[in-house]
Amino acid sequence: MPKQDLAADLGGDDTLMSRLSLDLTSDSSTSLIDMLDLLPMGVQIDDLDHRTLYVNDKFTEMLGYTLDDIADLEDWFLQAYPNPAERAAIRADWQARLAHAAATQTEIPTIERTLTCKNGEAKVIEFYVRRIGNHYIYLNTDVSARHNDAAELRLLAYTDPLTNVSNRRHFFEIAEPLTAMIGQPLAALMFDLDHFKALNDQHGHRIGDEVLAEVAARCRAVLRSTDHIARLGGEEFGILLPNCSRANAAEIAERLRRVVAATPASSRSGDVSVTISIGGVSVARTPVDIDTLMSQADRALYAAKRAGRNQIQFFDGLDPDSK
Repeated sequence: MPKQDLAADLGGDDTLMSRLSLDLTSDSSTSLIDMLDLLPMGVQIDDLDHRTLYVNDKFTEMLGYTLDDIADLEDWFLQAYPNPAERAAIRADWQARLAHAAATQTEIPTIERTLTCKNGEAKVIEFYVRRIGNHYIYLNTDVSARHNDAAELRLLAYTDPLTNVSNRRHFFEIAEPLTAMIGQPLAALMFDLDHFKALNDQHGHRIGDEVLAEVAARCRAVLRSTDHIARLGGEEFGILLPNCSRANAAEIAERLRRVVAATPASSRSGDVSVTISIGGVSVARTPVDIDTLMSQADRALYAAKRAGRNQIQFFDGLDPDSK
């Protein structure tokens, strides 16, 4: 619909005009469109059959779509939500919101959706929707930056800044659902760097930090995508191995030990030889108490230290009186 025709249509909608607190004449109705084009948010106007009548300049700037791209609701769904399953779910949710608002004579709550722009970029858009007379008015705001900031804050809250693996808090949050699963095998490993205090004393804490970071990176590289590694504190790390048998956990632990011992760690003062000792524990079936599991892995780690370091011990092979 041409903007002039839309302006005349909106100018004749008494309900819309009263809600906008405007008393437009035919001469001034075009100025409404001019004002909408100046708004800092995207504006979309549909009729009651969900045919798109108008989008303002900010809408096109923000999303890339023009009026020709989204002549009706189906065009919008096809382009903004290209994944068929996601599109079906969002369409069903939208229809349910419309039906509820009509049945209860209430307004549609503000909606946030991640949609695909015309150039393929994904953006998080906040939709404020109101029916005014014979039209649906959509006010669209790009809130992607807010979500990105929130995601960065979550990452900072859950990541050890030195090694870029999970921190202790995140480790135990991840452990909660894993240990509560019904009937799944689970293994846990704990390791620390052998003679790390001597390394710090000899090379300094900055070099020690570099070695910690490299060891963490090497270990993360050989773990499965489903495994979770975290720095629990100091030079001590924990690893959760979901759906992992005792035998598989032992294989993973040996890969970790070898990848650390095989090559000296690089640092600004030169290569630094380093090894790790590993303690492990496994359960054939969850649920299991995470504190008990990690306490057993810790006992196994100390057993590996006492046995000479640069080796692996599992809790099921320990003397129950040892520590």
